[in-house]
Amino acid sequence: PISTELMTRAVTVVPCGHTFNEDTVIQCLARDKLCPLDRIRIERYVPNYSMRHLVENAGALPTKQEGPSPE
Repeated sequence: PISTELMTRAVTVVPCGHTFNEDTVIQCLARDKLCPLDRIRIERYVPNYSMRHLVENAGALPTKQEGPSPE
């Protein structure tokens, strides 16, 4: 894993398409400008609104599935 943080500000790097938390990408750009997974040069990054939406709504999902009442 690159980071153990919850991906609250997900961004996708271009051109490889990998998704990371924005803080992770900023650290990579400050160091060597390479994607930490495939070492391709990061040209830019864009917000990943789909992943952000999933993270925001994850707390609204049931944690376990309840079956019928035993009565």
